[in-house]
Amino acid sequence: STKASEGSGGTRRHVINLYDALKLREIRALVIYNDKDDFYSLFQDEGKEIRHVPFPRPHVSTRWHRSQRKSVREEIGRIVEEANISVIHLQDAYMSDYIDRNWGRPVYCAQIAGVQNPKRMGWWNTSLLLRLHPFRLAQSWYRKHVMYNYDRTDLVVNLSHAAQEMSEIVYGVPKSKNVVVPQGTQPVSPEADGRKI
Repeated sequence: STKASEGSGGTRRHVINLYDALKLREIRALVIYNDKDDFYSLFQDEGKEIRHVPFPRPHVSTRWHRSQRKSVREEIGRIVEEANISVIHLQDAYMSDYIDRNWGRPVYCAQIAGVQNPKRMGWWNTSLLLRLHPFRLAQSWYRKHVMYNYDRTDLVVNLSHAAQEMSEIVYGVPKSKNVVVPQGTQPVSPEADGRKI
């Protein structure tokens, strides 16, 4: 998981909920996190398994630091091996840049966002080139091919049908690996009494 700015809300709240759900099912989970902030301290204080690996936040400049990416990948690989991790669950697609498929573990990735009228994400913008914005063009390429690239994952886990639609249309995730796993209670069936949720 990566540091977010929403306190313990949003993405980090999803990590907590996922960890607690796995614990209830007696499935061991371990979180790899890139900062030693209040979220990291919260996990430690509650006795949850968390490891610190200082991988960078998503930014196009990380593509120029090959040695940094390699060292982070190796550190995560050591943790995966030592902790005998059988499934890797990523909170953001760009983290797959730090995963080696030769480890032989299935890689799942969460996708929680959904928008109205989603449109296919592109990266080539002629106006950026004509206006001589090579860095913005590089940023656009990074968003498309690294930050939101789900090609290196085996399964994309969406929290809603809107998120699933966004994964398919915007990010180009094929239907064969694009699933919905809602959080919380099951939807009410037509026959159900609302009091029995």
